[in-house]
Amino acid sequence: MLRLLLIAGLATTLSAQVVINELQPVPPTGEPEWVELYNPSDTDVALVNLYIYDRTSRASLSGVVVPARGFAILTRDTDDLKLLRRIPGIARLYQVALPTLNNTTESIFLATRDTVVLDSVYYDMRWGIRGRTLERIDPLRPGYLRDNIGACIAPDSATCGYDNSLSLVERDVQVRSLRVDAGRALTIELANRGKTTFEQLPIAFRIRRPTGESWHELGHVTIEYLPPAATSARTFGLTEVGLTPALGVGEFLLQAIALADDQRKWNDTAIATFFQPLSLQQLVINELMYDPLDGKSEYIELANPSSDTLLLGGLLLGDQLPPQSVLPSIPIPPGGYAVVALDTGIWTTFPELRERSQCVVLRASWSLGNSGDLVVLANPDGSVIDSVRYTPSWHFWGLKNTKGRSLEKLMPSLPSADRLSWSSSTSERGGTPAAPNSILPQEQSLLQLSVAPNPFSPHSTDPQLQQTTITFRLPWQSARVTLRVFDAAGLPVRQLANGMYSGAEGALLWDGRNDAGFAVGAGAYVLLLEATSALSSETLHERAVIIIGK
Repeated sequence: MLRLLLIAGLATTLSAQVVINELQPVPPTGEPEWVELYNPSDTDVALVNLYIYDRTSRASLSGVVVPARGFAILTRDTDDLKLLRRIPGIARLYQVALPTLNNTTESIFLATRDTVVLDSVYYDMRWGIRGRTLERIDPLRPGYLRDNIGACIAPDSATCGYDNSLSLVERDVQVRSLRVDAGRALTIELANRGKTTFEQLPIAFRIRRPTGESWHELGHVTIEYLPPAATSARTFGLTEVGLTPALGVGEFLLQAIALADDQRKWNDTAIATFFQPLSLQQLVINELMYDPLDGKSEYIELANPSSDTLLLGGLLLGDQLPPQSVLPSIPIPPGGYAVVALDTGIWTTFPELRERSQCVVLRASWSLGNSGDLVVLANPDGSVIDSVRYTPSWHFWGLKNTKGRSLEKLMPSLPSADRLSWSSSTSERGGTPAAPNSILPQEQSLLQLSVAPNPFSPHSTDPQLQQTTITFRLPWQSARVTLRVFDAAGLPVRQLANGMYSGAEGALLWDGRNDAGFAVGAGAYVLLLEATSALSSETLHERAVIIIGK
């Protein structure tokens, strides 16, 4: 009878002291299973003649001491656990022949040799997450209650030797999520996981590019009144936190930080990725290789005509609406290029691109059609930045074989949807990915009208002399332009543009054919430019002589 009373007294004393506090039943690869004990009392507890049980086996805890208001960690391999977990010096680590923890359901007991149970925990891995520990929320409540066990939410997936991530502390604000609707608003969700009410809770925001530059501080907002156990989702306009168009366009990381004087800093922040959309033709399609030589690759070249560095991350590219492929975060400097290839065969023809950050090989479910196709570049929300529906007829008419030759744009600023903006590459390699286009007009003086090459001949064996590029610069931002070619007798030969809407500069090709589609003879021809301002009646006339050789 006396022995039973002593056991009962021991059980009563220790049950109020040491509890099973955290379990790792399904650890990540290489990590041993472990159990954490917690002593909520003010004195150290030596676990004399105590055992840890599951339903089929037990292990002695002789020599284990759980420090006052501290932790003892039990594992079969202390060396491996120390390598994989940051265990604080105040926690005690013991090598114990633990019973194997089941990956499904299990009951773990802390008991005497005679199976007088001092504490127990029941778990079901359907409550947890593989690789994350199961934590006891309140050490003073029974461990077999479903609402007292949960998966660890700490960034490290465990709190081995630390306060549990789910346990209540005096002051703890969690930033649960951050979501940005680019161009409109952001929503932040907070939770008070502590015991104290927050009357005012300031939230700071900062921003950076995903490429690793330093954070830039933005503005602050204040959340009013957040009592214990409460959650709050608040929506703010982007300008309220300092997000303005002046920050630029492309992909960004936004961080929200709760400036609460609380006890857990690891849950005070949240990060969201968002995209400031590009405007129409802020990034343009500049070259298309849709029918490469055998073993080579289709590719699409994008050009950045703006004065800002643009990041492709999150943009969509494909041959339909909405485009099918998401582009990686490639930086394109002002005036620079990016190449999206659909096969590694591009490195065979252009080996220099292998080491270029502006070239990416895309594993796509789509390809460019040899008989014509649509190419669309869009923002993540599906809004179109640029598009072109090309056909093989856009190639120079004098080419007998266009296989392995790209379509290039005369100037990046020209409209991609206009066939007059495109012609065949004259490069010996068939294209100029990540480089200025071969048919790009050479830098001219500030003449209002220029022609190059001049002379030229559709019958030349040199591809660069088979057609000529006509460039013009106007004193207005918008105008209507007419371009006509006359022979030496003053008779009209070819009308290249008739009231075409244009910006301050433009370019057109003449392939040496007349309006009927026949090649004109060798000799001198007069090019006449007539332009009228779109905002006034002001007009401009300019002439140039074009020589066609034999």
